[in-house]
Amino acid sequence: MLVTRSVLPPPTSSETTEGGGQGQWILVETLGAEPSAVAVGDRPKRLVPLRSVLRRNPNLSFLTALLKDAGKLEGGVRAFPLRGDRVAHVNPVATDDGHVHGAQFWIGERDQDPPPRPPGAAWLWNLSTHESISGEESRRAVGVAPELWRPRRSIAEDFELFTPAIDELEAFVVAAHWQADKVFTSAWACVLPVEKPVYLQFAARRTDEPDDAGRVERLLRGVSTSVTLPPRAEPQQDTIAQQLIVAERAPGTHRALVNLRNLLIWRWWDDPLPGLLWRHTADGRPAIHPDDIEKAKAARAAVAQGEVSVILRARAEGGGWIAVRMTANLVNTQQAASAAFVALSLA
Repeated sequence: MLVTRSVLPPPTSSETTEGGGQGQWILVETLGAEPSAVAVGDRPKRLVPLRSVLRRNPNLSFLTALLKDAGKLEGGVRAFPLRGDRVAHVNPVATDDGHVHGAQFWIGERDQDPPPRPPGAAWLWNLSTHESISGEESRRAVGVAPELWRPRRSIAEDFELFTPAIDELEAFVVAAHWQADKVFTSAWACVLPVEKPVYLQFAARRTDEPDDAGRVERLLRGVSTSVTLPPRAEPQQDTIAQQLIVAERAPGTHRALVNLRNLLIWRWWDDPLPGLLWRHTADGRPAIHPDDIEKAKAARAAVAQGEVSVILRARAEGGGWIAVRMTANLVNTQQAASAAFVALSLA
């Protein structure tokens, strides 16, 4: 099953012929059964099979096999001769630890230089630890200054990079409920101080993988690049607020979407609660005081029946613990109870 969004424009005839994407870098995801296009130049695609983008291209079979084995290519752009006095420049798209998620390629004349390559990022969300891992290409795609970039972040920190999107709740359902090898694709608007909106086009695939200790971790592995959407395709910005923000924000509260599977913050809806340590740390310490875990679990079970308010000790910035009042309401994800909209305040 493939979930896509109507915010993306339909393919044009020029994208499904021999010349489809000619002269432009094409980003493909290669974690599935066959390479599929995520973007052609700065135009987003809904994981279109490569055979649909390069239909009737005499080099289709060679390129398909080459891209399927992109993991065997050395890092950096390499050129491969094609039939018809043409050449393909191929750039593997891999995480910093070498796990290849896709590739970028450009086809042109043998004596022709390719245009500047757009960002082609590989990244992962560890849904078991709530950690986001990405590298320099991801930074380029979202436009964050190098001195502000952290390659390891919490998933909630990633959401600071985007304005609210109409399909965020679907993305949460993918993370919380989907089985391995299911795919989600969309384009989210980046938070950038520019006049023209820039979108991050991405495809994310659920996978289960063992960690170093043999424990199975739930991951989302993805590829992404920056794209431009035509005005008719730009997503609405009222998003899940229609369901979540029922009442006005109470003074002193800070609202967030919380993953009930692990009781961690998925996204802040307001500015974060001052003093609360919610950003990624490498020490692996629990976010909630060990003596309050059972109280938190009881509140998680009770929220399925209605609003719940509880005071828990949570990790504080700078060390120690702070007492936080959390008032939670269940979010309707059309799945088992998995998300709550929580108003947090200092107790």
